Order: sequence, then C-alpha cells, then structure tokens
Amino acid sequence: MANLEIVKKNFKEKPKKIFILFTLMVISLSILSFLIYSISTLAYSKTYKGIYINNYNVSKMSKNDLYSFLTANFSEKINNNKIILKYKDKVREFTFSEIGVKYDIEKAIDEVMNTGRQGNIFKRLMEVSRLKKNGKIIEMNYSYDKNTLKKIIDDFNNETIKPVKEADLVIEDSKVTLRIGHPGEQIDTDNIYKAIEESVKSCTELEHDVPTIIVPPSSINVDEIYNKICAEPVDAKAKLDDNKKISIVPHSRGRSIEKDELTNIIKQIENQYDTEKVLPVKFIEPKITTSVFEANLFRDVLSTASTSFSTNTVNNANRAVNMKLATSKIDGTILLPGDVFSFNEVVGPRTADRGYLPANSYVGGKIVKDIGGGICQVSTTLYNSTLKADLETVSRSNHMFTVSYVPFGLDAAVDYASSVDFKFRNNTNMPIKIQGKVTSDNRVVFTIIGTNENPNKTVEFTTVQVSSTPAPVKYIYDSNLPEGQKVVVDNGMTGYVIDTYKIVKINGEVQSKTKIHRSTYKTLDKTIKVGTKKVPKATSSASATPGEAASPNDNTVNSHSDGVIDSQPIDIADVV
Repeated sequence: MANLEIVKKNFKEKPKKIFILFTLMVISLSILSFLIYSISTLAYSKTYKGIYINNYNVSKMSKNDLYSFLTANFSEKINNNKIILKYKDKVREFTFSEIGVKYDIEKAIDEVMNTGRQGNIFKRLMEVSRLKKNGKIIEMNYSYDKNTLKKIIDDFNNETIKPVKEADLVIEDSKVTLRIGHPGEQIDTDNIYKAIEESVKSCTELEHDVPTIIVPPSSINVDEIYNKICAEPVDAKAKLDDNKKISIVPHSRGRSIEKDELTNIIKQIENQYDTEKVLPVKFIEPKITTSVFEANLFRDVLSTASTSFSTNTVNNANRAVNMKLATSKIDGTILLPGDVFSFNEVVGPRTADRGYLPANSYVGGKIVKDIGGGICQVSTTLYNSTLKADLETVSRSNHMFTVSYVPFGLDAAVDYASSVDFKFRNNTNMPIKIQGKVTSDNRVVFTIIGTNENPNKTVEFTTVQVSSTPAPVKYIYDSNLPEGQKVVVDNGMTGYVIDTYKIVKINGEVQSKTKIHRSTYKTLDKTIKVGTKKVPKATSSASATPGEAASPNDNTVNSHSDGVIDSQPIDIADVV
C-alpha cells in the first residue's frame, strides 16, 4: 500500500514538472528571439521601414542609396522644374534656379539615418516599432530668394493689373465736376505665393492659372469732397523771385455748396461707375481780380521827398559820392504788403573797398572823418518820403546832434557798425516801389510808387520845440596867443528836445493829430582859445600886428574847423 501511494503521488507531480519545464523553454525561446530581433534591429544599417521624405518612401535604403535618391528627386530638378503663371493672354515662366531654390539634402539624410538610432536600447526599439506601425514623414528643408520671387510676381502683376479708379473732383474756373471711378482688377498674389510654396516644397513643376481679385473704389468721403469744394475767394497778389523781380499771382474765385445737397448727390451716383456730375457750386468773385490788380499796380505816386547838399569842398564832394552809392542800392527796391525795409540790409556795409570815401560824421560825441560820411542824409530823405506816404515806421533814431538838411525831429540816423538802423513796413495792401536818385543840381530825391487806396487822405508833419540847451563854453588857455586875445575854435551846437506830430486830413479836414516820437539832441561844447602870452604895450596903433584884433573894442577872432566853416549839413553816425 505504501508503494502504491508513492506511485500515485509521483504520477500526479509529473505533469506539473512538465508544465514548468515547458514554460521555462518558452520563456527562454522568447528571450532568445527578442535578443536576436534586438541585435538584428539595432545592427541594421539601412533606413528603417516607415520613413518618408515629403511623399517619398525612403525605407530600407542605404545612406548612399538615400543620397542618390534625394539628389535625383530634388537637387537635379532645380534647373529643369518650371513655374508657369497664366492670366488671360499673359504668361510668365521661370525655373526653380531663377529664384534660387536650394534643398538641404545632407540635413534630410542625417535626420533619416538618426531616426531609431538615438537613446537607449528600449527607446530605439520602441521607435522602430512605431515607425512600422504609424510611419514618419520628414519634410525636406528648402530655401529660395524671396526678393527675386517678389519682383517676378510684382512685374507680372503690373503687366496684368487693371487699376482701381477712385472718384475725383475736377475744379475749373466756372464749374466743379464729381467723377465716379470704377473697380480695379488684380491677380491674387497670395494665391500665387501659396501655390509656388507648395511647388517648391514638393519639388514639382507648376502651371498655374492665376485667380483675380476685384478691388472696388473707396467710399466717397462727403466731408473731404465738401472741404475741397468750399474755399474763400483769394485776391490777386504779387510775388518776388530770387532776383527780386515782381510777378502777379492770379486771383482765385471762392466756392460754396450746400452740404446736404452734396450728400444726396453722392448717394445717388456713388455706385454708377464711370459717370460724372456737375455739382451745384456757387462761385464768389474776390475783391481784387487779376485785371484789377494789374491796373492798380504801381499806379500812384504816394510821396516824394528831397534834401539838398553841396560839393564845394573835398569833404562835401566825398559826401556826394557816398550818397550816390547808397541811393543806387535802394533805387528800384520793391516791397510786398507786410514786407519790412532795412536800410542797413539793403545798402550793406559802408567800406572803402565798396567805393565809399571819408567825410565828416558825428562819432562818439565828436566830429570826425569816417568812411561813408553823408549816408545819413540818404536815410533821412527816405524817412521823410515814408512819412509822407504814411508807411509804418519800425525803427528810427534821431542823430546825436542836430542836422541842417531837414527840420529838427525829422531825421533818421543809421550806422552799420553799431546796428543803428532805419526800418519801415509796407502797411498798404499793394506792392510799393522805391525810386531813388541824386540829381545834377545836388539833391537826394526819393519817390515811393504804389496804389493810393484813399485819395482823399493827406498826411502832414509838424514839430514842436519842447526845450533848448545852449552849447556850453569851454576855454583853452594858449601861451602862444597874446594875452587877452580870444579865438573861437568850435562854435559848438545847441541841444534840443523836439516832439514830432503826424496830422491826418480827409478832404482837407483834420481827423487826427498824433505825436509819433520825441527827438533829443545833445549839446556840443563851444571851444574858445584864450591867449596868456605877455606882450609889451604898443606905442601907437600903427604898430599893431595884423590879425591880432578886428577893432580896438573887440579882441575876439572867429575861426572854425572844416565841419563848421563849410556851413553844410554834417552827417551823423550815431554810435552813442
């Protein structure tokens, strides 16, 4: 019995052992198979199954085969692949090479050969497994010259485009017309770029019928049209070119239109392409038309002023030369309305190299020889002409001392070095012209030509002496003169304060009297030499030395400097 039990037990355990043994064999075989598969897969030198470049299956290729395949299907086609664009009867054809297409084959090969060969064993085996099941598409990297392509497409577009015509406004002298445009037509460049991109990407030729885009005109802006139409009338006017030559700018008529009426018209015709409508515009004439301006330009003599001079000495002859030079610079000057005349700017520097000569002037409180002496008589004469023409004085200074060629209070000093200037503005509505000359009978004359806008108005000027100050007497003792003898070296000058008034009359009746300025003139010392030399008394009147005295009762002898003895106006350069 015991043996039988043992036999039964052994019989029951035998299948279990067989199962275990079988299981171990299966596992061993699986491990062996996996090892064989892994080794063979990891040792595989070609491209794995399931890899695509673009639409090309590049599975199971060696690296050399892959290079040859990609070269044949990409690089070698660059010179032959064509892109043909068609629009109606227009055709534009070019090759890949013309736009600089390039394919990065080396990079594609590296990416293909590295697929399934990166990471640990399990990661690589899993990737190879996924490739077989799902596949992998690698896109070929490419490039091309986008600027060259843009130029080709732009040129093609310019050949085919039908430009949109916008509405426009035609303004003429007597009518205003609104012209409605029409839609434009142009090729769809975005569509072209997209098609070419796909062609280059797949390295396939392209023959493409280009679609077009209709471009409607812009909506008409009522406010913009209204603002273009409406305009104030503009008077004719003058302008000066770079050479100071005058020309006339023609007038322009004013225009107006009812905005509501314009809005309704635009709504009615805006979509009626290639039509036009004469708008109900009212025209307004300006006050001064071109013909009126031409008829009034330099029509009237507004004023004339003159002063006299002498040429009886070298000093006065030099003054005459200086006055002629300065006057010639001013003659013919034209001022437009609002323009300011500057004596110093127009005449310029008074220097010897410009032809100016030395003559008496007041400088630093003294009478001295100065280059350009006499110029102030020119500025003063011009000033008096502008006063009579009722032009606006901008800048005027009286002289340091009084002058004799105009009444006190009506002079105008200038000096280039110290920027003392005489300026006036053309405050009329028309251009004025200054005519200046030095006459053969020794007169400086300025005439202002313009347009007398108020013939009934006259302007006069008067002066009022506010005060006077006698010239102080200065004595100089001279040991070379006989005792008691007196000689006047310089007569000096009296000082004055003068107010100048402008009187405006209409038809001879005074309308206003206005003080325009106050002039203050300084005194100049009267200089007398007094003798201190002791001399013996004369025994008789016959022994008197000639020239000692004019008479027994008068021991004063008058002697003057050149500036006084000439008895001519002494020009002033006010540099105080």
